[in-house]
Amino acid sequence: MSKEFSPVRIIGVSLLFLAASLNTSAQIRNNPYSPSPGATAKKSAVSVPAIEVAKLSDRSENRIINAGATTNTVLPTEIYKIGVGDVIFINLKNTPQGSGYYSVRRDGTIDYPLAGESVSVLDQTVSAIEALFKSRITLFSNPSVEVRVREYASHKVTVVGLVTSPGEKQMQREAVPLFVLRAGAGVNPTATNVSITRGPGLPAETYSLNNPGTDGVLVYPGSTVEFLNLTPVVKGFYLIKGDGQLTGRKDFTGRTTLSQAVSAAGPNDKLKKAVIRRKDANGKSRSVEFELRSLKEGKTSDPEILSGDEIELKK
Repeated sequence: MSKEFSPVRIIGVSLLFLAASLNTSAQIRNNPYSPSPGATAKKSAVSVPAIEVAKLSDRSENRIINAGATTNTVLPTEIYKIGVGDVIFINLKNTPQGSGYYSVRRDGTIDYPLAGESVSVLDQTVSAIEALFKSRITLFSNPSVEVRVREYASHKVTVVGLVTSPGEKQMQREAVPLFVLRAGAGVNPTATNVSITRGPGLPAETYSLNNPGTDGVLVYPGSTVEFLNLTPVVKGFYLIKGDGQLTGRKDFTGRTTLSQAVSAAGPNDKLKKAVIRRKDANGKSRSVEFELRSLKEGKTSDPEILSGDEIELKK
């Protein structure tokens, strides 16, 4: 015989399920730290010009950090970690007296009475600081905390060279693409290259400004960025004639060897010899002949070419 449920019991069970459902929904709606449905949306490598952050929402740098995520999973061009000297604005929305500006001290701490003294905020994003304060403020059962960066002072890069606005530049991201600095510094049109030194004792990285990919090179705090003109200076010319494919007058821009001059005449496996003719101090022409095979095998030292030399190539 099957069990029968009275209408009263059925209604009671239904009300219990409804109450549980409403309670869960209310918790989700009232949780300001619930991840946004769009929080995991894929971001581009360079989302915004970092120096122009003033035009953005103050909270935009942390908009893709969701529950359980760490800053290591976010692109450095999209976050900012608090450093010494930065000034942050803390707004406790539960009370009118909960707002104020706080400068980060040398030990990376600030004093916010409601969260305790010497609260460490060093290397934290604003979202992480908000979560920290929410966990430490006990005066309110559900503290609502908002943190913003008001003065960026800890992240600096030095720009020098062929620019109209050299000097230290404040960064508002953990890294910025080169095009941001390039625009803000006013790079001279004569600049052909950029040299980036990322720290003391580290070798400089040199990139061509004519390469479109250079604009995407990331620059980090503490770097020195120098814009240069590395166009070779023509110091004269030399002449190549004979059996080469690309004979004629060649610009002399500095140290050039005979092997380099032969290569400049184009590939030719049939060439056997090269003759260098050079005038001495009295204007008298002197000639020296070289076997190209011996040069290639390193059996003969590779002589340097001078401005004014004439090189004849022979099969």
